[in-house]
Amino acid sequence: MATHTGSSSTCKARHTRCDGQTPTCRNCERLSLQCRPSELILHSAWSSVIVAASAADETSISAGRTVLSTPSTSQARPIQLPPSELDLLTSFDRDTSVVEPRLPASPATSVSVGLGNETAYMLTTFCNGLATWMDLFDFSLSYQRDVCRRALQSRLVLHSICAFVAKHLSLFPAGEVWQPIASCYYGEALQQLITALNLPLESEDSDELIASMLLGSYEVISASRGPHYSHYQGSLDLIRSRKISAASTGLNRANFFVYVRHDIVIALARGKPLQLNPTAWAMPPLPSASVGEDEMGNHLLWITGRTINLIYGDDATGSPRQPLIDMVEEWYSRTTETLRGFPYGDEDEDGLRKFFFAIPAAAAAMMWYHLTRILLLAEPELLDAGLEQNVQRHVKSILAIATSKIPAGVRSFAIQPVYFAGKHAINISKTLRAYTILKDIKSQIGHSTQDQMQSLSHIISVKLE
Repeated sequence: MATHTGSSSTCKARHTRCDGQTPTCRNCERLSLQCRPSELILHSAWSSVIVAASAADETSISAGRTVLSTPSTSQARPIQLPPSELDLLTSFDRDTSVVEPRLPASPATSVSVGLGNETAYMLTTFCNGLATWMDLFDFSLSYQRDVCRRALQSRLVLHSICAFVAKHLSLFPAGEVWQPIASCYYGEALQQLITALNLPLESEDSDELIASMLLGSYEVISASRGPHYSHYQGSLDLIRSRKISAASTGLNRANFFVYVRHDIVIALARGKPLQLNPTAWAMPPLPSASVGEDEMGNHLLWITGRTINLIYGDDATGSPRQPLIDMVEEWYSRTTETLRGFPYGDEDEDGLRKFFFAIPAAAAAMMWYHLTRILLLAEPELLDAGLEQNVQRHVKSILAIATSKIPAGVRSFAIQPVYFAGKHAINISKTLRAYTILKDIKSQIGHSTQDQMQSLSHIISVKLE
């Protein structure tokens, strides 16, 4: 419901607060600007929960209202990106002269939804870009096909997509204009998700788990902390209650492995075991015959998850690691030359050669293979001084792949491998290289790497002392 009220309004001519004077606020009158207050969307009773969970980054929530700030009509697009980054977005031009009509906040998850300029722009951006990130280890392309279709029939899915995309766009340089839009869609989607969870289950692959994965992705790319972690417990409850596992099929299987990737990334960032123990994944054995790079990647994540639970568990130093080392090497013995990639060109100043990967999933899988080996050999501390050379070999391999021409979806999943490579590199130039890679990921693909950069910056400072 739109309203115009005094000090809670924002002037769209200047993207700053009005003082409530009509027909022209004093600030605009002083600057000879046309005063055009923005529409506001009122939060319902759940707004206090949203504010508490996201106060760190959703600064647009004030006085119980979320302000939607819209770019000036003179802009053809809210964010101007260099040509090298345009593949992340779309050629759809957003008409900013009209405020996007807001869809009703009801959960209505099985009705045809209407699209406006804003929602069409964000849905196109998702289907052509971020959905490929979600399908990194899914050759069925469940998100690019099924989820994009569902968005046209489900307000819950559409709003979750819009929240994810707007948050992604807000992380680019000069992307702040998208933050209040991201906050608004996040609140709408979360309200609809909570309401939908109290309704009878319509199907085994219903929209609630899709929305949960999309909102989880919103939090992962922005490196949200604190209360946001409770969201993952909710996702896990959905997975458990609906008996979804690695043995599931279709969208349920796709959502399961999206959750797994989130769980692994968060566990590594926090230095804690996974929420969902890999022993409960019901992971099918790796077939003896050749399988696709997506299946190989998902199976590797199962080994990585077991590794994380071992090294961050209660008996990290006493538990035998050799069985897992044997397991990951057995996985590597099944890889094809295509999966391992093809080195080319000369070594650079850090001794790195670029790799060509025909399949993006292969590049991601290989970086996580090398990370898993580093974890087993050197976390939380180096097991034996004689293993150092082996660790450095894996460090070099991660950085070589990360500096190669790999798509944004692979780079987004390379943050933890690159961070640990920089952490364990003996040569300070390689630690600096890892820092630079993380900095480029943050600025070029719209994914926060701030925590990892700060940690590497501290390591570099110590090495320079």
